[in-house]
Amino acid sequence: AEKTMRESNLHGSILHVGKDMLASAFAQDGNIEVQLWSLFENKMINSFREKDYFYYSVNLSSDSQILATSNGSLWDVKSGQLIRNLNVTGNVIAFSQDNNLIAYSNNNEIQLLDLQNGKILNTMHGHKDLISTLAFSANGRWLASGSRDGTIRLWGVTP
Repeated sequence: AEKTMRESNLHGSILHVGKDMLASAFAQDGNIEVQLWSLFENKMINSFREKDYFYYSVNLSSDSQILATSNGSLWDVKSGQLIRNLNVTGNVIAFSQDNNLIAYSNNNEIQLLDLQNGKILNTMHGHKDLISTLAFSANGRWLASGSRDGTIRLWGVTP
């Protein structure tokens, strides 16, 4: 059955569905609002706003405890508090299944970061245009990327 979580006049809505939660980010009144929704209870769990930044991507950790935004901010889902900023700017961001790695794209390159210390482990080049999607394999050994250049690439992940 279809569920309506909220009807609003939104611009630039971005969605990510986790195992039990939906994250949405959208521009409203010159700010970015992120809302976190329980898929089982059909209610908003938390929301927060940031000024003067547009997210291209939001992503939930596999345990739905952390929300990452494409500006490198990591948020505690329950409290809505900023955990830390990775000081990156990207188009797309993704967690590995074990939540130890984050991959983010900045135009046509991908950087792989260790989530514990924020260090860049690898920079991957190969796409000729903007990267529009990233996804780790379930076993964490592969990262798939899709680009506006019409290609999909598989990258071996060795931290």
